[in-house]
Amino acid sequence: MFARWPWPVPVLLRPIGEEPLGLTVWDPRRNQRDLAHLMPIITPAYPAMNSSYNVSESTLHIMRARAAAPAPRARRLMGQCCWVALFCQLQGLRGGGALRLCLPLQHMLQKSNGPSASAHVSAR
Repeated sequence: MFARWPWPVPVLLRPIGEEPLGLTVWDPRRNQRDLAHLMPIITPAYPAMNSSYNVSESTLHIMRARAAAPAPRARRLMGQCCWVALFCQLQGLRGGGALRLCLPLQHMLQKSNGPSASAHVSAR
């Protein structure tokens, strides 16, 4: 989703609202600095702020490429109940945290009958 997002259109979890406390909220119509943000992801809590205000052109390019990289593989694996292949072989997920996720996941999928394990993984 983020690979195809039309940046700099902001990502909002809820509408930006004005509160009576008078704190500055993210609003490119009022604040020229907000207009220059390349990848605005707005916090849902008051005061609304851009959580990615220091993203540059180069980091935006890298993040888009990283977000788009797994998409072809995910499309191929959809409906095949091949979760281990999806999660364990993606570049960037081979670090320690992903290995801790993949080993129990692989064990669970080998012992299961497929659909129930798929539902379990989908729920997580």
